[in-house]
Amino acid sequence: MIIDRKLVQRHGTRVLRVAESWGSELGGLDKERRRLLSLRVCQIQRIDFSSVNGGGTGGGEGGSDGDSGGERPVKRGRRRRNKRGAGGARDGGGGGGAVVNFADFLKVDLSVNDIGRIENLEVFAEIRELDLSVNFIAHIENLERLTTLRTLNLANNEIETISGLSSLRQLVDLNLARNRLSSCEGLSALRRLQALNLSGNRLAVVEGLEELSELCELYLQHNVLVDCTPLFVHEKLRLLDISSNALSSLEEAKKVVCALPQLADLRAAGNPFADDPVYRISMLENPTIGHLDHAVIRSFSLVKLRAEHTQHGVGEVVEEVREKYHEKIGAEERRLDMNKAMLQQKQQRVEASYTAYRDRMLSELEECEAYLLTVADAAEVQDLDVDALRETLRTTSVARWEDRRLEQTERERREAEAHARKVRETPIME
Repeated sequence: MIIDRKLVQRHGTRVLRVAESWGSELGGLDKERRRLLSLRVCQIQRIDFSSVNGGGTGGGEGGSDGDSGGERPVKRGRRRRNKRGAGGARDGGGGGGAVVNFADFLKVDLSVNDIGRIENLEVFAEIRELDLSVNFIAHIENLERLTTLRTLNLANNEIETISGLSSLRQLVDLNLARNRLSSCEGLSALRRLQALNLSGNRLAVVEGLEELSELCELYLQHNVLVDCTPLFVHEKLRLLDISSNALSSLEEAKKVVCALPQLADLRAAGNPFADDPVYRISMLENPTIGHLDHAVIRSFSLVKLRAEHTQHGVGEVVEEVREKYHEKIGAEERRLDMNKAMLQQKQQRVEASYTAYRDRMLSELEECEAYLLTVADAAEVQDLDVDALRETLRTTSVARWEDRRLEQTERERREAEAHARKVRETPIME
Protein backbone atom coordinates (compact mmCIF):
# COMPACT_ATOMS: atom_id res chain seq x y z
CA MET A 1 0.00 0.00 0.00
CA ILE A 2 1.59 3.30 -1.06
CA ILE A 3 0.52 6.54 0.56
CA ASP A 4 1.16 9.66 -1.51
CA ARG A 5 1.79 13.14 -0.09
CA LYS A 6 -0.13 16.38 0.01
CA LEU A 7 1.52 19.66 0.88
CA VAL A 8 -0.54 22.39 2.50
CA GLN A 9 0.68 25.99 2.43
CA ARG A 10 0.10 27.63 5.80
CA HIS A 11 1.61 30.82 7.21
CA GLY A 12 4.39 30.79 4.65
CA THR A 13 5.73 27.39 5.87
CA ARG A 14 5.34 24.10 4.03
CA VAL A 15 3.89 21.52 6.41
CA LEU A 16 3.66 17.86 5.50
CA ARG A 17 0.21 16.31 5.18
CA VAL A 18 -0.66 12.79 4.11
CA ALA A 19 -3.67 12.08 1.86
CA GLU A 20 -5.02 8.57 1.43
CA SER A 21 -4.34 7.21 -2.05
CA TRP A 22 -4.50 3.45 -2.17
CA GLY A 23 -2.02 1.82 -4.51
CA SER A 24 -0.34 -1.53 -4.96
CA GLU A 25 0.35 -3.60 -1.87
CA LEU A 26 3.98 -4.37 -1.08
CA GLY A 27 5.29 -7.44 0.70
CA GLY A 28 7.50 -6.41 3.62
CA LEU A 29 9.76 -8.10 6.13
CA ASP A 30 8.71 -11.42 7.65
CA LYS A 31 6.27 -11.89 4.72
CA GLU A 32 3.83 -9.50 6.34
CA ARG A 33 1.80 -6.85 4.54
CA ARG A 34 3.69 -3.60 4.96
CA ARG A 35 3.61 -0.10 3.52
CA LEU A 36 6.02 2.30 1.87
CA LEU A 37 5.84 6.04 2.49
CA SER A 38 7.60 8.03 -0.24
CA LEU A 39 7.77 11.82 0.02
CA ARG A 40 10.77 12.41 -2.18
CA VAL A 41 11.33 15.75 -3.97
CA CYS A 42 8.40 17.55 -2.32
CA GLN A 43 10.10 20.79 -1.19
CA ILE A 44 9.31 19.87 2.41
CA GLN A 45 10.85 22.18 5.00
CA ARG A 46 9.29 20.80 8.16
CA ILE A 47 8.05 17.31 9.09
CA ASP A 48 4.70 17.26 10.89
CA PHE A 49 2.50 14.16 11.13
CA SER A 50 0.53 15.33 14.18
CA SER A 51 -2.64 16.24 12.25
CA VAL A 52 -2.84 13.35 9.80
CA ASN A 53 -5.34 11.33 11.86
CA GLY A 54 -6.49 14.28 13.95
CA GLY A 55 -8.77 17.27 13.44
CA GLY A 56 -6.81 19.30 10.87
CA THR A 57 -6.15 16.99 7.98
CA GLY A 58 -8.77 14.43 9.01
CA GLY A 59 -11.53 16.99 8.62
CA GLY A 60 -10.19 18.16 5.30
CA GLU A 61 -10.16 14.65 3.91
CA GLY A 62 -13.25 13.01 5.31
CA GLY A 63 -14.56 14.72 8.44
CA SER A 64 -17.32 17.24 9.02
CA ASP A 65 -17.19 20.89 8.02
CA GLY A 66 -16.16 21.92 11.48
CA ASP A 67 -13.26 19.51 11.75
CA SER A 68 -10.86 21.37 9.52
CA GLY A 69 -9.94 23.69 12.36
CA GLY A 70 -9.76 26.85 10.24
CA GLU A 71 -7.14 25.63 7.76
CA ARG A 72 -8.48 27.44 4.75
CA PRO A 73 -6.33 25.73 2.10
CA VAL A 74 -7.69 22.35 3.18
CA LYS A 75 -11.29 23.66 3.07
CA ARG A 76 -10.88 25.13 -0.35
CA GLY A 77 -9.34 21.89 -1.62
CA ARG A 78 -12.27 19.91 -0.25
CA ARG A 79 -14.85 22.14 -1.90
CA ARG A 80 -13.05 21.85 -5.23
CA ARG A 81 -13.10 18.07 -4.97
CA ASN A 82 -16.82 18.08 -4.19
CA LYS A 83 -17.52 20.24 -7.23
CA ARG A 84 -15.57 17.89 -9.46
CA GLY A 85 -17.49 14.96 -8.04
CA ALA A 86 -14.30 13.15 -6.99
CA GLY A 87 -15.89 11.90 -3.79
CA GLY A 88 -15.52 14.35 -0.88
CA ALA A 89 -16.38 14.18 2.77
CA ARG A 90 -20.13 14.23 2.13
CA ASP A 91 -20.00 11.55 -0.54
CA GLY A 92 -17.72 9.22 1.39
CA GLY A 93 -15.63 8.57 -1.75
CA GLY A 94 -11.88 8.63 -2.32
CA GLY A 95 -11.19 6.78 0.94
CA GLY A 96 -12.24 9.77 3.09
CA GLY A 97 -11.92 9.22 6.82
CA ALA A 98 -9.32 6.49 6.48
CA VAL A 99 -6.91 6.25 9.42
CA VAL A 100 -3.21 6.08 8.61
CA ASN A 101 -1.39 3.61 10.84
CA PHE A 102 2.19 4.85 10.81
CA ALA A 103 3.35 1.84 12.80
CA ASP A 104 2.94 -0.27 9.65
CA PHE A 105 5.57 1.58 7.63
CA LEU A 106 8.90 -0.17 7.16
CA LYS A 107 10.52 2.34 4.81
CA VAL A 108 10.22 6.13 4.78
CA ASP A 109 11.84 8.21 2.03
CA LEU A 110 12.14 11.95 2.71
CA SER A 111 15.15 12.56 0.48
CA VAL A 112 15.75 15.55 -1.80
CA ASN A 113 13.75 18.08 0.20
CA ASP A 114 14.43 21.23 2.22
CA ILE A 115 14.27 19.64 5.67
CA GLY A 116 16.47 21.41 8.21
CA ARG A 117 15.70 19.37 11.33
CA ILE A 118 14.92 15.75 12.19
CA GLU A 119 11.67 15.68 14.20
CA ASN A 120 8.25 14.06 14.59
CA LEU A 121 9.39 10.64 13.35
CA GLU A 122 8.50 8.72 16.51
CA VAL A 123 5.17 7.72 14.94
CA PHE A 124 7.04 5.15 12.82
CA ALA A 125 7.35 2.54 15.55
CA GLU A 126 8.40 -0.34 13.24
CA ILE A 127 10.52 1.55 10.72
CA ARG A 128 13.44 -0.35 9.15
CA GLU A 129 14.78 2.12 6.55
CA LEU A 130 14.92 5.90 6.72
CA ASP A 131 16.24 8.08 3.89
CA LEU A 132 16.90 11.74 4.74
CA SER A 133 19.60 12.33 2.15
CA VAL A 134 19.98 15.56 0.16
CA ASN A 135 18.48 17.92 2.73
CA PHE A 136 19.80 20.69 4.98
CA ILE A 137 20.12 18.75 8.24
CA ALA A 138 22.87 20.02 10.54
CA HIS A 139 22.35 17.81 13.62
CA ILE A 140 21.45 14.16 14.13
CA GLU A 141 18.67 14.24 16.71
CA ASN A 142 15.27 12.86 17.75
CA LEU A 143 16.02 9.31 16.59
CA GLU A 144 16.07 7.72 20.04
CA ARG A 145 12.71 5.95 19.63
CA LEU A 146 13.49 4.41 16.23
CA THR A 147 15.10 1.38 17.84
CA THR A 148 14.15 -0.97 14.99
CA LEU A 149 15.98 1.10 12.36
CA ARG A 150 18.45 -0.93 10.27
CA THR A 151 19.31 1.42 7.39
CA LEU A 152 19.85 5.16 7.79
CA ASN A 153 20.83 7.45 4.92
CA LEU A 154 21.94 10.97 5.87
CA ALA A 155 24.16 11.65 2.87
CA ASN A 156 24.43 15.11 1.33
CA ASN A 157 23.53 17.16 4.38
CA GLU A 158 25.35 19.68 6.60
CA ILE A 159 26.25 17.44 9.55
CA GLU A 160 29.48 18.39 11.35
CA THR A 161 29.51 15.92 14.27
CA ILE A 162 28.15 12.41 14.79
CA SER A 163 25.74 12.18 17.71
CA GLY A 164 22.32 10.89 18.64
CA LEU A 165 22.87 7.38 17.27
CA SER A 166 23.62 5.45 20.46
CA SER A 167 20.08 4.03 20.75
CA LEU A 168 20.07 2.59 17.20
CA ARG A 169 21.55 -0.76 18.25
CA GLN A 170 19.99 -2.63 15.30
CA LEU A 171 21.57 -0.39 12.65
CA VAL A 172 23.54 -2.32 10.01
CA ASP A 173 23.90 0.28 7.22
CA LEU A 174 24.79 3.93 7.81
CA ASN A 175 25.47 6.50 5.09
CA LEU A 176 27.01 9.82 6.14
CA ALA A 177 28.70 10.61 2.84
CA ARG A 178 29.25 14.17 1.65
CA ASN A 179 28.71 16.02 4.92
CA ARG A 180 31.09 18.20 6.97
CA LEU A 181 32.48 15.59 9.35
CA SER A 182 35.99 16.00 10.70
CA SER A 183 35.83 13.12 13.21
CA CYS A 184 34.46 9.57 13.34
CA GLU A 185 33.66 9.72 17.04
CA GLY A 186 30.11 8.82 18.03
CA LEU A 187 29.72 5.44 16.36
CA SER A 188 31.05 3.11 19.07
CA ALA A 189 27.57 2.00 20.19
CA LEU A 190 26.65 0.64 16.75
CA ARG A 191 28.13 -2.82 17.33
CA ARG A 192 26.08 -4.47 14.56
CA LEU A 193 27.05 -2.01 11.84
CA GLN A 194 28.16 -3.79 8.67
CA ALA A 195 28.32 -1.02 6.05
CA LEU A 196 29.58 2.51 6.76
CA ASN A 197 29.96 5.30 4.22
CA LEU A 198 31.99 8.32 5.34
CA SER A 199 33.18 9.42 1.92
CA GLY A 200 33.37 13.03 0.85
CA ASN A 201 33.95 14.52 4.30
CA ARG A 202 36.89 16.22 6.06
CA LEU A 203 38.42 13.25 7.87
CA ALA A 204 42.18 13.34 8.43
CA VAL A 205 42.40 10.29 10.73
CA VAL A 206 40.23 7.25 11.28
CA GLU A 207 39.54 7.05 15.00
CA GLY A 208 36.44 5.89 16.83
CA LEU A 209 35.69 2.84 14.68
CA GLU A 210 37.55 0.28 16.80
CA GLU A 211 34.36 -1.10 18.39
CA LEU A 212 32.70 -1.84 15.05
CA SER A 213 33.80 -5.47 14.90
CA GLU A 214 31.12 -6.53 12.37
CA LEU A 215 32.10 -3.96 9.75
CA CYS A 216 32.26 -5.52 6.26
CA GLU A 217 32.18 -2.47 3.97
CA LEU A 218 33.92 0.82 4.67
CA TYR A 219 33.94 3.79 2.30
CA LEU A 220 36.45 6.56 3.12
CA GLN A 221 37.21 7.94 -0.34
CA HIS A 222 37.51 11.68 -1.04
CA ASN A 223 38.64 12.71 2.44
CA VAL A 224 42.01 14.09 3.63
CA LEU A 225 43.29 10.96 5.37
CA VAL A 226 46.96 10.91 6.25
CA ASP A 227 46.95 7.73 8.35
CA CYS A 228 45.01 4.48 7.87
CA THR A 229 46.76 2.26 10.44
CA PRO A 230 43.71 2.04 12.80
CA LEU A 231 41.88 0.03 10.13
CA PHE A 232 43.88 -3.17 10.65
CA VAL A 233 41.57 -4.22 13.52
CA HIS A 234 38.59 -4.73 11.21
CA GLU A 235 39.24 -8.36 10.26
CA LYS A 236 35.82 -8.86 8.65
CA LEU A 237 36.27 -6.12 6.06
CA ARG A 238 35.51 -7.36 2.55
CA LEU A 239 35.44 -3.98 0.83
CA LEU A 240 37.69 -1.04 1.68
CA ASP A 241 37.72 2.22 -0.26
CA ILE A 242 40.48 4.68 0.77
CA SER A 243 40.95 6.20 -2.68
CA SER A 244 41.54 9.91 -3.30
CA ASN A 245 43.08 10.76 0.06
CA ALA A 246 46.47 12.03 1.24
CA LEU A 247 48.02 8.70 2.25
CA SER A 248 51.73 8.75 1.42
CA SER A 249 53.23 5.72 3.17
CA LEU A 250 53.04 2.61 1.01
CA GLU A 251 54.55 0.47 3.77
CA GLU A 252 51.84 1.42 6.27
CA ALA A 253 49.09 0.84 3.71
CA LYS A 254 50.60 -2.55 2.86
CA LYS A 255 50.61 -3.60 6.53
CA VAL A 256 46.97 -2.64 6.92
CA VAL A 257 45.88 -4.40 3.75
CA CYS A 258 47.77 -7.61 4.55
CA ALA A 259 46.22 -7.67 8.04
CA LEU A 260 42.69 -7.99 6.62
CA PRO A 261 42.14 -11.74 6.00
CA GLN A 262 38.78 -11.39 4.21
CA LEU A 263 39.48 -8.35 2.05
CA ALA A 264 38.27 -9.00 -1.50
CA ASP A 265 37.81 -5.51 -2.94
CA LEU A 266 40.39 -2.76 -2.37
CA ARG A 267 40.27 0.75 -3.81
CA ALA A 268 43.28 2.91 -3.05
CA ALA A 269 44.04 4.84 -6.23
CA GLY A 270 44.38 8.61 -6.02
CA ASN A 271 46.75 8.54 -3.03
CA PRO A 272 50.41 9.63 -3.22
CA PHE A 273 51.62 6.09 -2.50
CA ALA A 274 49.70 4.80 -5.54
CA ASP A 275 52.34 6.46 -7.77
CA ASP A 276 54.96 4.02 -6.50
CA PRO A 277 55.92 1.45 -9.19
CA VAL A 278 55.46 -1.42 -6.72
CA TYR A 279 52.07 -0.20 -5.47
CA ARG A 280 49.97 -2.89 -7.13
CA ILE A 281 52.27 -5.79 -6.32
CA SER A 282 52.50 -4.60 -2.70
CA MET A 283 48.71 -4.51 -2.30
CA LEU A 284 48.37 -7.92 -3.94
CA GLU A 285 50.52 -9.56 -1.30
CA ASN A 286 47.17 -10.12 0.36
CA PRO A 287 46.06 -13.22 -1.59
CA THR A 288 42.34 -12.70 -0.88
CA ILE A 289 42.10 -9.54 -3.01
CA GLY A 290 40.17 -10.21 -6.20
CA HIS A 291 39.49 -6.61 -7.23
CA LEU A 292 41.98 -3.75 -7.04
CA ASP A 293 40.85 -0.26 -8.01
CA HIS A 294 37.76 -1.65 -9.79
CA ALA A 295 39.89 -4.06 -11.88
CA VAL A 296 39.59 -7.84 -11.65
CA ILE A 297 42.85 -9.48 -10.63
CA ARG A 298 43.53 -12.52 -12.81
CA SER A 299 46.30 -15.05 -12.48
CA PHE A 300 48.18 -13.88 -15.57
CA SER A 301 48.15 -10.26 -14.36
CA LEU A 302 49.54 -11.36 -11.03
CA VAL A 303 52.26 -13.40 -12.72
CA LYS A 304 53.34 -10.41 -14.82
CA LEU A 305 53.52 -8.14 -11.79
CA ARG A 306 55.57 -10.61 -9.77
CA ALA A 307 57.90 -11.34 -12.67
CA GLU A 308 58.52 -7.62 -13.16
CA HIS A 309 59.25 -6.89 -9.51
CA THR A 310 60.84 -10.11 -8.22
CA GLN A 311 64.32 -9.91 -6.77
CA HIS A 312 65.04 -13.63 -6.74
CA GLY A 313 64.95 -14.41 -10.45
CA VAL A 314 62.31 -15.75 -12.78
CA GLY A 315 62.88 -19.38 -11.72
CA GLU A 316 61.26 -18.81 -8.33
CA VAL A 317 58.27 -17.16 -9.99
CA VAL A 318 57.94 -20.10 -12.39
CA GLU A 319 57.84 -22.60 -9.52
CA GLU A 320 55.29 -20.54 -7.64
CA VAL A 321 53.09 -20.17 -10.71
CA ARG A 322 53.33 -23.88 -11.53
CA GLU A 323 52.26 -24.79 -8.00
CA LYS A 324 49.28 -22.44 -8.04
CA TYR A 325 48.09 -23.62 -11.45
CA HIS A 326 48.33 -27.28 -10.41
CA GLU A 327 46.30 -26.42 -7.32
CA LYS A 328 43.61 -24.93 -9.55
CA ILE A 329 43.65 -27.97 -11.84
CA GLY A 330 43.39 -30.31 -8.86
CA ALA A 331 40.45 -28.36 -7.46
CA GLU A 332 38.72 -28.56 -10.86
CA GLU A 333 39.29 -32.32 -11.02
CA ARG A 334 37.80 -32.76 -7.57
CA ARG A 335 34.78 -30.74 -8.63
CA LEU A 336 34.45 -32.88 -11.77
CA ASP A 337 34.57 -36.11 -9.74
CA MET A 338 31.95 -34.74 -7.38
CA ASN A 339 29.67 -33.84 -10.28
CA LYS A 340 30.11 -37.32 -11.77
CA ALA A 341 29.19 -38.92 -8.46
CA MET A 342 26.10 -36.72 -8.23
CA LEU A 343 25.06 -37.69 -11.76
CA GLN A 344 25.52 -41.39 -10.98
CA GLN A 345 23.38 -41.08 -7.88
CA LYS A 346 20.72 -39.26 -9.86
CA GLN A 347 20.78 -41.96 -12.53
CA GLN A 348 20.38 -44.66 -9.90
CA ARG A 349 17.41 -42.85 -8.38
CA VAL A 350 15.80 -42.49 -11.82
CA GLU A 351 16.28 -46.17 -12.61
CA ALA A 352 14.89 -47.21 -9.21
CA SER A 353 11.89 -44.97 -9.77
CA TYR A 354 11.30 -46.49 -13.20
CA THR A 355 11.57 -50.04 -11.86
CA ALA A 356 9.04 -49.34 -9.13
CA TYR A 357 6.71 -47.71 -11.63
CA ARG A 358 7.02 -50.61 -14.08
CA ASP A 359 6.26 -53.17 -11.37
CA ARG A 360 3.23 -51.20 -10.28
CA MET A 361 1.93 -50.94 -13.84
CA LEU A 362 2.42 -54.67 -14.47
CA SER A 363 0.53 -55.43 -11.29
CA GLU A 364 -2.32 -53.22 -12.46
CA LEU A 365 -2.19 -54.96 -15.84
CA GLU A 366 -2.68 -58.34 -14.20
CA GLU A 367 -5.69 -56.97 -12.34
CA CYS A 368 -7.12 -55.67 -15.62
CA GLU A 369 -6.61 -59.08 -17.26
CA ALA A 370 -8.32 -60.85 -14.41
CA TYR A 371 -11.24 -58.46 -14.56
CA LEU A 372 -11.63 -58.85 -18.34
CA LEU A 373 -11.54 -62.64 -18.05
CA THR A 374 -14.21 -62.48 -15.37
CA VAL A 375 -16.39 -60.32 -17.61
CA ALA A 376 -15.85 -62.68 -20.54
CA ASP A 377 -16.83 -65.72 -18.49
CA ALA A 378 -19.92 -63.98 -17.19
CA ALA A 379 -21.04 -63.03 -20.71
CA GLU A 380 -20.34 -66.58 -21.93
CA VAL A 381 -18.24 -65.33 -24.81
CA GLN A 382 -17.10 -68.57 -26.50
CA ASP A 383 -14.89 -67.21 -29.21
CA LEU A 384 -12.62 -65.11 -26.93
CA ASP A 385 -8.96 -66.05 -27.22
CA VAL A 386 -7.87 -65.51 -23.62
CA ASP A 387 -4.17 -66.16 -24.25
CA ALA A 388 -4.10 -63.74 -27.19
CA LEU A 389 -5.87 -61.06 -25.13
CA ARG A 390 -3.42 -61.47 -22.27
CA GLU A 391 -0.41 -61.31 -24.58
CA THR A 392 -1.76 -58.26 -26.42
CA LEU A 393 -2.35 -56.34 -23.20
CA ARG A 394 1.04 -57.27 -21.77
CA THR A 395 2.95 -56.46 -24.96
CA THR A 396 1.25 -53.09 -25.41
CA SER A 397 1.79 -51.99 -21.81
CA VAL A 398 5.40 -53.14 -21.58
CA ALA A 399 6.27 -51.58 -24.93
CA ARG A 400 4.74 -48.28 -23.92
CA TRP A 401 6.61 -48.02 -20.62
CA GLU A 402 9.81 -49.30 -22.20
CA ASP A 403 9.60 -46.44 -24.69
CA ARG A 404 9.18 -43.99 -21.82
CA ARG A 405 12.18 -45.43 -20.02
CA LEU A 406 14.33 -45.10 -23.13
CA GLU A 407 13.23 -41.50 -23.60
CA GLN A 408 14.06 -40.69 -20.00
CA THR A 409 17.47 -42.38 -20.27
CA GLU A 410 18.23 -40.44 -23.45
CA ARG A 411 17.25 -37.19 -21.75
CA GLU A 412 19.51 -37.94 -18.81
CA ARG A 413 22.37 -38.73 -21.18
CA ARG A 414 21.95 -35.43 -23.00
CA GLU A 415 21.90 -33.53 -19.71
CA ALA A 416 25.07 -35.27 -18.56
CA GLU A 417 26.83 -34.47 -21.85
CA ALA A 418 25.76 -30.82 -21.60
CA HIS A 419 27.06 -30.60 -18.04
CA ALA A 420 30.36 -32.20 -18.99
CA ARG A 421 30.70 -29.81 -21.93
CA LYS A 422 30.06 -26.87 -19.61
CA VAL A 423 32.70 -28.11 -17.19
CA ARG A 424 35.24 -28.49 -20.01
CA GLU A 425 34.51 -25.02 -21.35
CA THR A 426 34.85 -23.35 -17.94
CA PRO A 427 38.30 -21.67 -17.72
CA ILE A 428 40.61 -23.06 -15.13
CA MET A 429 41.94 -19.74 -13.92
CA GLU A 430 39.79 -16.83 -12.88
